[in-house]
Amino acid sequence: NSKNIVVLPETQTLVFERFSKIQIAVYWLSVDFFIRSMRMRFEGIFNNSLALQVSAASTDMQKFHEFDNLTQSEYSQQFLLFNKVPEETISFIGDYIAKQFIENSNLVNLELKENIVAYNPKKGFEFTKQIMESAPDLNFVPIKNMTPDQVQNLLARSKIYIDFGNHPGKDRIPREAALQHCVVITDKKGSAGNSIDIPIDNDFKFEDKPENISGVVEKIRYVFENFQTEHDRQNSYRDVITHEQDKFFDDLRSTFKAASPPRIHTAVFGNKQDIEETCNELVQKENIEIVFAVNDELAGEKISYGNELNVEVISRADASFLYDERRIDQFVVTPKFVCDETIHK
Repeated sequence: NSKNIVVLPETQTLVFERFSKIQIAVYWLSVDFFIRSMRMRFEGIFNNSLALQVSAASTDMQKFHEFDNLTQSEYSQQFLLFNKVPEETISFIGDYIAKQFIENSNLVNLELKENIVAYNPKKGFEFTKQIMESAPDLNFVPIKNMTPDQVQNLLARSKIYIDFGNHPGKDRIPREAALQHCVVITDKKGSAGNSIDIPIDNDFKFEDKPENISGVVEKIRYVFENFQTEHDRQNSYRDVITHEQDKFFDDLRSTFKAASPPRIHTAVFGNKQDIEETCNELVQKENIEIVFAVNDELAGEKISYGNELNVEVISRADASFLYDERRIDQFVVTPKFVCDETIHK
């Protein structure tokens, strides 16, 4: 109904036709993928690397004037404005990096950094390959077939991370690399082309042209020799990334303004019968919303309470994760449940 909102990625434009009453919000995660999807359906010439300079098919962009548009990057916001999508329909909701990269950031020892250039072979490899061929004495290590922990360990050891991909949105790995105290070097495509999505000085950004290869190699050698100084020049970038999670929730609250005061998302610890009784008591309170029950033995089941209401049971581990993600605001422990030290903590 019209009080609800469905959020769809920008590539799923054909799905819009299925909805008539519900409000539609389009989440712009990748400008370049949107252009590719349009190319398959509309005639026209699009240049992915210069998306802001090429107007999208007006017949297709017109529909976005009717919807709320959520942007994940400054790049996507500029694209919408360039294509005359009304500014009042546009709101920014970014994202944030996994907690482990933020927590590990303070543990990285700059003295143990090695002369390693980490890179993603899936992004801009043709230009990266030319750089590698022009400097065979340098140590380039691909981020390939690695677990998140292995990626983190590699970046923690590396002095530099290079990314000459398209940057269709505000990419994840450059931010992870910055948090692991790598000096980030990019091209000027997509989101790397502005000073908001990747706020590093311009001498760390290069157009991926053959005449710039020697300049990239020279910059890499300079960073190796002057790592502390060049590292500190990107401290403000790291600070922005560290606070992205707080900004994400602020953006959510600002964009989806509730008509009534927000309710406290509550999870209930306890045994099955106790949870039912406690939920029946809590549901009477207007400021409480019961989102989960917590019991390792019953995880995966659902517990009914009240007027045909039910709540999913999750494990302690999942509860801890969801609390860190701010999807749970508080825990209530049923009176008869015996609390151990872990729960108290």
